[in-house]
Amino acid sequence: MGAGPISMEGVGVLKRFVVAIVAAIGVVIPLMAGPAAASGDLNGPFKTSGRWITDAQGRVFITSGINMVYKRSPYLPSVIGFSDDDAQFLADNGFDSVRLGLNWKAAEPQPGVYDDAYLNGLKQTAQMLADHGITTMLDFHQDQFNQKYNGQGFPDWATIDHGFWNWPVIGFGTDYIFNFALKRAFDSFWFNEPGPGGVGLQERFAAMWGHVASIFADTPGLLGYDLMNEPMPGSEIFTCFFNACPKSTAGLSAAQDKAAKAIRTASPEGIVFYEPFSTSNGGFLWVITGPAPDVNNRALSFHSYCLMANATKTQEGCDWSDQLGVDMAAMNARAAGSALILSEWGAMDDIGIINSHIDVAARNMIGQQEWAYCGCDDPTTADLQGQALVNLPSLPPTGTNVRWQKLKGLAVPHPRLVAGTPTKYGIDRGTGVFTLNYNTAKVSGGSFNQGTSVIAVPAINYPDGYVATVTGGVVTSADNALELTVKANPGVSKVTVKVAPR
Repeated sequence: MGAGPISMEGVGVLKRFVVAIVAAIGVVIPLMAGPAAASGDLNGPFKTSGRWITDAQGRVFITSGINMVYKRSPYLPSVIGFSDDDAQFLADNGFDSVRLGLNWKAAEPQPGVYDDAYLNGLKQTAQMLADHGITTMLDFHQDQFNQKYNGQGFPDWATIDHGFWNWPVIGFGTDYIFNFALKRAFDSFWFNEPGPGGVGLQERFAAMWGHVASIFADTPGLLGYDLMNEPMPGSEIFTCFFNACPKSTAGLSAAQDKAAKAIRTASPEGIVFYEPFSTSNGGFLWVITGPAPDVNNRALSFHSYCLMANATKTQEGCDWSDQLGVDMAAMNARAAGSALILSEWGAMDDIGIINSHIDVAARNMIGQQEWAYCGCDDPTTADLQGQALVNLPSLPPTGTNVRWQKLKGLAVPHPRLVAGTPTKYGIDRGTGVFTLNYNTAKVSGGSFNQGTSVIAVPAINYPDGYVATVTGGVVTSADNALELTVKANPGVSKVTVKVAPR
C-alpha cells in the first residue's frame, strides 16, 4: 500500500519484474497458469431454493470464498494489483467466490449521475474472476457511512446530519454507538429524508442499484448483489441490540425492498442478498428485515464477529458466540423463506478463529466468505495487517507475501456443488479426513439421475495427494484433482464421499 493508488501499468511492470528476478534464481512461481478448468459450471444463473443456493442444474452451491474490497479512491481493486495471478491463486486453493466491494460514492458521485467507467472497471474484475471459475457477489460496502465520520461508502450528497455534533471521534465501530452526527446521518437515510432535488435518499439508493444491475446483468459468474454491508441503526442503536428499534427496522426493510425491486426491474437474474443490522454480529438479538416476499431469489447475508475476539484477537471464549450467530441467522432465514450465507468473518490472523468459523459453517452446511484477501490500506478495520491472506496484491501471491498458516486453515475440502441435498460434511482436523454425506433428492423437488457432484480438494493440506472413496457412486476425476467429481450410481438415494491424505 502507499500514499496513493498504483497505476495499472505500474502494477504490471512490478509483477513482471518480480517474476523475472525470482525465475532468474531458479524458483518456480505458479503465476498466470491460465484459467482453472472447472468441472462445475459456475457461470450461473444462481438461484435459491429454501435455505439453499443452487446452480443452473439445480445442484446446491456451497461456497468457500473471500472478500476483496478496496476502500480508497478510486475504489477499484485492480489499481492495487488485484489481477489474474491473484484469481489463479484463489482458484488453485479452492476458493470459488469473491465478495467484491462496490462504493456508492464512486458509482454516483453526483445525484443521478453515474460513473460507468468505474462500474465497468469493477465488471472487468468480475469477468476476470469468472475466467478462473470464481463467482462474484457485488457488495455495496459502507463502513461508518462517509469520510466525514472516518468511514466510507455513502456519497457526500447523501450525507445529511443536520449539523449535529460530529463527536466523539473514538475509532471504527465505537463511533457508530456514540457519534451524534453519524447516528443522525443514518436516521436521515432510514427515514428516507429528501436529498438533492427533493428525491428521497432511499429512492436514490434504489435507482443506483437498478443502474448497477443493468450493467452487471450479463456478467458471467455473477452470484448476486449484497444490498448494503453492515447497515447500522442511527439514534435507536442502543435499543436495537435488543430488537427494539422499530423506526430503523422499518426504514431498513423499506430500503432493501426498494433496492431489490429496482434490481429485479433491471435483471431477473442474480441473487439479492440482504443483511440485518450489524448489532447482530456479536450474537445479540436479531432484527428481522429484508425485501418483501415477492422478490424472488433472495438470501440472508450475515456476519460473525465475536466481541471478545475483537479485544483479544483469539478464539478463546467465542465458540458459543459463533454458533449462536449461525443459529439466529438460520432461524431468521427460515422464517423469511430465504437462503443464507456467512459473507464476512475473520479479519484476524488467529488460526483458532479460522478453524472455528470454517467448522461452524460446515456443521451448519452454509457457504462462507472470509475477510479479507489483503490489508489493502483498509481505513475501517480492527486489524489492518492481521486481516490479510496476501499482504500485497501488487506482488505475486508467493513466498512471504502469503500467510501460509491462514491459507492452510481456509483451504480445506468443501462440497462446491452437490447433485442432491447435503446432509452432513466436514473435516476431521486430527486426521485430515473429509467426509460428505448427501442424498440424491433435488432441493427444488424431484431427484438427480446419476448427477455429478464436485468437491474442492486444495493441495495445500494434501501434499502427498489424497485417496477418495465413495459409497453409492464413482469417482470421475483424475487422481488428486483439485476438483474431485463424483457421479451417483443409478437408482441410489444416498452417497458418501471420504477424502483422506495419502
